[in-house]
Amino acid sequence: MVDKKTQPITNTSGADGEEINSLSNMKAVVLLAGSVRASSFRRAVKRSLMNLPVTSEQTVIDTWKSQILATAKAHHIESLPIRVMLDRATPMWNIAQKEDERVKINLEQDPFEFRGTGGLMRDLADQYEDDDYLLTANAAQILTGQMTEVIRDLASVRADVTMVCLSDGTPTDIMLLRCGALRSIAKVGFVDLKEQALPQIAKSYDVRVVRREELAGLPIRTLSGYLDGLREYHRKQKGISRDHVLYDEEWRATFELIEPGAAVHESAIIHDSVIMSGAEVQANAVVVRSVVTPSGVVHNGQSAIDMIVDKTVGI
Repeated sequence: MVDKKTQPITNTSGADGEEINSLSNMKAVVLLAGSVRASSFRRAVKRSLMNLPVTSEQTVIDTWKSQILATAKAHHIESLPIRVMLDRATPMWNIAQKEDERVKINLEQDPFEFRGTGGLMRDLADQYEDDDYLLTANAAQILTGQMTEVIRDLASVRADVTMVCLSDGTPTDIMLLRCGALRSIAKVGFVDLKEQALPQIAKSYDVRVVRREELAGLPIRTLSGYLDGLREYHRKQKGISRDHVLYDEEWRATFELIEPGAAVHESAIIHDSVIMSGAEVQANAVVVRSVVTPSGVVHNGQSAIDMIVDKTVGI
């Protein structure tokens, strides 16, 4: 791959010689939410990781939508749907949307098993023109950076495929891909996008990287990952410096999330934890760096620390 510093240039020539703007030609955001098997964390919380709370009013998918909507408005993109690609084992859920929304969320189950991320993107490319672009990323992450800036940087590179890497060269999961390049991926069989498809595409197409200082989001496939993502998100929302958090991280709370439908006694202490709808935290209980699931109960005067409470604590 050719490394290239970003420049304020967004046009690239299409196959017909016309100038193609990769921002205006970005037709969808594809969030990869499937997995071969559900993680122990997902099984414990009993819902899609996309549907976990980030604030009292927003879930993970809501934060994606707000950031993609900001991108669409900033670059005058009239329609930019978010296609959430789920595995067959993940149940669908209802999302309230308006018909005329600029950014719509479409929950879709992968029609083919064992295609891999590269195979899936190749199949989706069949629904678009050669010079259309798709932005793809791992769905299960809390966005802690500004996707508007990330997408702008990706689009500023004249390339068929552009990937975000950290400054040390570590690749991330965020890519902007031209559909014509995706058609070089095999139509059948398992194909991993990073390990198999990208090296093959790079033989015939322009594949480049954009370097950034920090991740745009933090993965949430585990309890620690989810809570770290929440701490970083709320730290930035409150304008707290990272050095301040590192110094105080053992005792200063950054957030507490209590979903509607959870029963939390007023004397309970909730420290950097999530209490899901249906959960119960009784009088004088202490919950620290934990998630209490819908079936979880923390009894009177008991403590839950660094754990997933999916049954009971204190019986």
